[in-house]
Amino acid sequence: MSTLSGLRRAQIAGRRAPHKPLLVLWLLGRFAASGSTAIAYDEAEEPVSRLINDFGPAVTSRTRARERAAMPFVHLERALWDPRDSAGQAIGLDAPERGSWLRARGANGRLRPEVEALLADSGTLAGVARLLLEQHFTAMLETPVRDAVGLDLTALDEAAYGPAQRQRRARRAGFAEEALQAYAYACAFCGFDGALGRNPVGLEAAHVRWHSQDGPDEVNNGLALCSLHGRPVATPRPGRPTIDPKFVLWHGHQVFKRPGSQVA
Repeated sequence: MSTLSGLRRAQIAGRRAPHKPLLVLWLLGRFAASGSTAIAYDEAEEPVSRLINDFGPAVTSRTRARERAAMPFVHLERALWDPRDSAGQAIGLDAPERGSWLRARGANGRLRPEVEALLADSGTLAGVARLLLEQHFTAMLETPVRDAVGLDLTALDEAAYGPAQRQRRARRAGFAEEALQAYAYACAFCGFDGALGRNPVGLEAAHVRWHSQDGPDEVNNGLALCSLHGRPVATPRPGRPTIDPKFVLWHGHQVFKRPGSQVA
């Protein structure tokens, strides 16, 4: 935990650059899902670069935007991270921050075994994720970042501190983004579309049939919602699936205790 709390904060043109925390949070999401953080740079480049583009400072170069994962892949503290080339040779901190260089050498990496051993405890994993979120992001961005990396901290807490009534299902990482996109990043009821830069604020991707009650992580079971709504629900953008009536019926029976009403 002390190594994580001491992650050196990079600066780009005088602006905070949360590249390394985002790489670590993405690795934590993979560990929660698979029990391993072993990854090839090829696999990490697109999703980690997208995270940095969404939650870090803007860049104008398309090439740089595509390869932003290279910087944290090379420079993440070695007390945590072990990057190597395809021959098993360690990649030094002086390596170029270029995706093309890393891809050509078959770069791969993994959090060190002693770090993974600590993360095997669900409470520790949740605590590490919260520490990184609190230190490097505003409270308004914590939920979007968690959703983007696929971390369900409530599920991790339940696994660590109390027996669940039944096995919890992991949330699909892309659900929140797809549901918000379907409604043009605006509340389906009132049209509220608050944003901080490119990131929605005050909006959630909500399940119609709740996730905890076997509701699927699919757009036809999701709405973009804020807490201000009091109007008829909008339809999603053209080409996106509308809410499946069976999920509206479930909500009517299970939540309102009456048959579901029409959503549009």
